[in-house]
Amino acid sequence: MLCRSLSQALNPNGLLVVEVPDAGGGQARLRGWNWQHWLPHHVNYFTRSTLRRLFEPLGLVLEHTEKKYHLGFPQGVWWHDVVHFALNLFGLNDAITTYWRKTDSNG
Repeated sequence: MLCRSLSQALNPNGLLVVEVPDAGGGQARLRGWNWQHWLPHHVNYFTRSTLRRLFEPLGLVLEHTEKKYHLGFPQGVWWHDVVHFALNLFGLNDAITTYWRKTDSNG
């Protein structure tokens, strides 16, 4: 399994950063099947709790979570970035970045 391989590849105190579309985020809940990340090539969908169920049994500890609004293209257009920032502030995120730590005791 890929997750087990990632965990085994980490050094003690190593950090694994995972960013995925947030199937439990505000955009997914608001837009339903019209959510931009419901795509045929996305095989699995994750929330913070499903990522916990995936990584915690492998001995990884969740250190931090960031909710984000995926910055589509074009990036760097000021009004576009402001709109996405505001959507995220109001809980309408569509992506999450999680930071997982492998501690010394995780083998």
